[in-house]
Amino acid sequence: MRELTLMRNTIYARAGQSFRKPWLDQHFRRFDWYAPAPTPDLGKLTPTDYTNARAIVDHERAIPRDTLMSQQKALLDKKALGPLGPEEDIELELLAVHLGGWTADPELKPEDLSPLADPTQLDALLNANQLATLSLRDLRMLRNTIYARRGRPFRSTLLQEHFGVMEWYTPDEAYSDAKLTPIDRKNIRLIQSVEKASGGPLTDYEHKVEEGWFFAA
Repeated sequence: MRELTLMRNTIYARAGQSFRKPWLDQHFRRFDWYAPAPTPDLGKLTPTDYTNARAIVDHERAIPRDTLMSQQKALLDKKALGPLGPEEDIELELLAVHLGGWTADPELKPEDLSPLADPTQLDALLNANQLATLSLRDLRMLRNTIYARRGRPFRSTLLQEHFGVMEWYTPDEAYSDAKLTPIDRKNIRLIQSVEKASGGPLTDYEHKVEEGWFFAA
């Protein structure tokens, strides 16, 4: 998962995209060609770039859940013998994100997982530090995770694809925002404020616009 993430984000790095995730930022700053800009020049991205980004994401989505869980187990078995390396810790986090949360023994759960990798954190009030390294793409996913946990159906095919593979997600045709708890509402407002400070959400509030979902990170 780490290699696929790097491959997809290399497309955007070539257009000057900066990265909030420290491990991505550190990776690309090693290269002389990388020139992060306050606002990336997405005009540099070609139709082929977008097609490739979509192909990578489609490949990620197609990886069977059993394969992801097997990879997670292999890393945890290795961790039982000694500390994992930084790249392996990143892999554990990415696997948890794609599995919809931590699925292994709770006692083995890393303490520094993001709320995207551990949605149970959404049961309490988030703080800005928990969102500091999340990209706009991640923030959109996290914001919609709050709705998904309450059963909100999504119009966006992309959101349907993302949450449709989560074992905990059950769309409720009778859903209304009245199902949101006070904590849910406060967390949504916090995420929206971080999105706004980072240039604005990738889509409108109703999630009707799909362009940009395959954005960097």
